[in-house]
Amino acid sequence: MARKTNSITTYLSPAEAALLREQLLEHGYRVSGEGGFSAVGQDVTAQYYSTGSLLVQGKAIEDFLDQFLKEIVCGRYAEPVVGTDEAGKGDYFGPLVVAAVWADRWAAETLLEAGVQDSKRLSDDAIRRIAPEIIAACPHSVISIGPERYNDLHSRMHNVNLILAWAHARALENVLEKRESSRAITDKFANSSVVEKALMEKGRKVHLTQITKAERELPVAAASILARSEFVKGLEALEKTYGMHFPKGATIVEDAGRTFVKEFGEESLQKVAKWHFKTTKKILGGRQLEL
Repeated sequence: MARKTNSITTYLSPAEAALLREQLLEHGYRVSGEGGFSAVGQDVTAQYYSTGSLLVQGKAIEDFLDQFLKEIVCGRYAEPVVGTDEAGKGDYFGPLVVAAVWADRWAAETLLEAGVQDSKRLSDDAIRRIAPEIIAACPHSVISIGPERYNDLHSRMHNVNLILAWAHARALENVLEKRESSRAITDKFANSSVVEKALMEKGRKVHLTQITKAERELPVAAASILARSEFVKGLEALEKTYGMHFPKGATIVEDAGRTFVKEFGEESLQKVAKWHFKTTKKILGGRQLEL
């Protein structure tokens, strides 16, 4: 695969970083530092940070991947893993999207080569470039819950985590229908049992690990990219329908909300926004209409 960038960021545990450092010294790299370290080779440099992030840059990045990183990083997935993640949870406008991605050792190599990492570190252009490579390499499932459906679910469940748990469980189940796996990884919920309770028969046969910063795992990072890609598409579709711009996030959205209400009416706001956000009251001048 021809790389489209001369840099890649991935995550290593302290033990994996120590192993890499030792291998780099054995192969003649100039290494400085201990816990966090930098290494300089011919046409490639590597910087490992105490946070666990490893940044590799240079023209010889493909050789570096083949010689060192594939064995260390992709070896984690000798037994296939399904990762799940979401996008749009904190965005006032647009859908809530959950994705699941299956990866084994060989699929993980493709993800690493493609530059897969936590989608929050990537631009929308990078996400558009990487998402098709994930789709081509890995069995996956993407569940997009548009604003109207989201608002209906929230009016009945009254809890975002329950909606998320349902969507994570369904995405995981969908992938397991395509490919078997005994392990799944997702970000840690406030109540770790909510996803497990939402799983159906097939999902309950999987060992589900819920961890903080789960995007450090390649299948979870890949799921975060697919979810973000679909979120951006959903937001763009709303912009095309209504002929106006909907900002991402939840901090600079009130002006857009007021413009929308003035043009399309208060009740139409539930068609484009997550109604239960406090932002709705601000946009409506302190009132919160019932759905």
